[in-house]
Amino acid sequence: MSFWQKLERRYAVPEFGGWMLGLFALFFFLAATNTLAGWLYVLSGTCTAVLVVGAVSPGQILKGLRLQRETPPPVHVQEVLTLTTTIANPSRVPLPVLQVRDELPTALSDRPLETIVEGLGANATHVWRYGVRPQQRGMYPLPPLSLISASPFGLFRSCRTQSAPAQAVVYPLVLPLTECPLLSQLGEETERRIPVVEQVFGTAMEGLTKTLRPYRWGDSLRLVHWRTSARYGDLRVRELENPTGGQDLVLVLDTSPGWPPAAFELAVVAIASWYGYAQKHDRPIQVWLPETGLLRSPRHVWEALAVTQPTVPADPLALPPLPVLWLGYGPVTGLPTGSRTLVWSETFGGIGGKTGDKTGDRTGDKTGDRTEFGDPESQDPKFGSPEFWATTCPKLQQALQTLA
Repeated sequence: MSFWQKLERRYAVPEFGGWMLGLFALFFFLAATNTLAGWLYVLSGTCTAVLVVGAVSPGQILKGLRLQRETPPPVHVQEVLTLTTTIANPSRVPLPVLQVRDELPTALSDRPLETIVEGLGANATHVWRYGVRPQQRGMYPLPPLSLISASPFGLFRSCRTQSAPAQAVVYPLVLPLTECPLLSQLGEETERRIPVVEQVFGTAMEGLTKTLRPYRWGDSLRLVHWRTSARYGDLRVRELENPTGGQDLVLVLDTSPGWPPAAFELAVVAIASWYGYAQKHDRPIQVWLPETGLLRSPRHVWEALAVTQPTVPADPLALPPLPVLWLGYGPVTGLPTGSRTLVWSETFGGIGGKTGDKTGDRTGDKTGDRTEFGDPESQDPKFGSPEFWATTCPKLQQALQTLA
């Protein structure tokens, strides 16, 4: 931050008119001391008084303003994030011109957003709505806004920052998959195991009692727990667990350290796209992350995917006893029965500022249930830019729609 910027935020900086009026005040003062003419002293004093008022007033006016942000609804990457800010002037002094600047994080906008508010009257409000297209997922606390004004005379410009707490939530990009043979195949294998599970539940009702409750008209007599009924003197009926094992597929993202940034972002996009595809086709699916565990609620899943980073190693022994689709940067063993492993190896070559492979050189191949992808980005766009998504997403979408 330069000297003039610091001066503007702390006090005020002169505009062109302020410089000119200051020169006139100095000229009149020097002329008055040379000629001892009283009217020149009056002109010099008047100009100085106007300069003092013009320098103090902008900061005082800006301090009286009130800002309030509305919490924006969550959006996905490359969707329009609508921000709404209310500017209120509770004082009795109208504000002719006001400049408002919002310096958002670079992940939300690559440049500051500004607006000019004209004629903000006394006890009046102004609503500023604007939209941005986020290019990176995450939860972003919105920064303070900058208020800039040169009122009332336009001689000095002052800037004051004022906080308006709010948080923007950006979910990962979801690719519009038209088909997904991998999920369809795993879903069919899971459904074939359901009758076996139901048979086990049917033959082991004694050990699957959830709770006991009083008998209600219409309950089956074979569900009566006679020993407890004799103890309490009235009929007690067993409530059984519903056979849900084997019905859900679990998506697992290995967040162990060692992922290159671009590869990890694309892996999160893949998990989000699979989850969105399963939701669209009403298929039971859950997501498991090392830092959160098993997630079923869509809101919790999207929020976890928005903030996850490759910092927590994943332990296969901590997985639930359900079939999982494991997506990681390296191979893994010890997964539950019926699981599938996808190993995503990204190679860095050519130009584009790639960081290099941190976990060793792997070549793309397919062996059994383990699939390794090469680098989905052969160009050199800036990571997190619109060009990056435009280059990589079609290739990733094609891979997800053809993978079986």
